Amino acid sequence: MTGNIADKQLSKIVLKGFKSIATCDLELSKLNVLIGANGEGSP
Repeated sequence: MTGNIADKQLSKIVLKGFKSIATCDLELSKLNVLIGANGEGSP
């Protein structure tokens, strides 16, 4: 495997007009936890 793992990670998520979200601009770091309305999470 070649390359740095940091090159393969998401760094930003931008949502516009998705369901009840008008706009969302989220900068990501090395560790992020997203938790949904039903309590389900994803590291």
